[in-house]
Amino acid sequence: MHVIHLRRPWSIIADNNKQIDQVDVPEINPLLAEDSLEHCYCRKFNATPAVLNSKVVLRLTGYHGCLTDVRLNQQSISFDCQSSGFVTVALTGYLRPHNELKLTIVRYDDQCPRLTGDVVLEVSG
Repeated sequence: MHVIHLRRPWSIIADNNKQIDQVDVPEINPLLAEDSLEHCYCRKFNATPAVLNSKVVLRLTGYHGCLTDVRLNQQSISFDCQSSGFVTVALTGYLRPHNELKLTIVRYDDQCPRLTGDVVLEVSG
């Protein structure tokens, strides 16, 4: 299995109007989280032909709030919350050579929306 870490550069669109570019994930210092009700994290990435022809799983290892939507190339994809803050998303068949991933997290139980863990692609034959 090959692991691809989706780190910087992410952008955040907070409450559908404020945008912050060049964000690190995991997000150590909350930028807009205290005032925000919703964060949409956006990240573009490319996929090689080898990745396109493999089984690919997206893993989120931590977040605060409630994950409400995972979109790849403007298509909503169902996801499995295995435990609090740990999510897997099957991306096989959804990837293109050029991709845009969007993760929407909303405030929940006074938890500010934030990606606090790694976001990785696990690629296997």
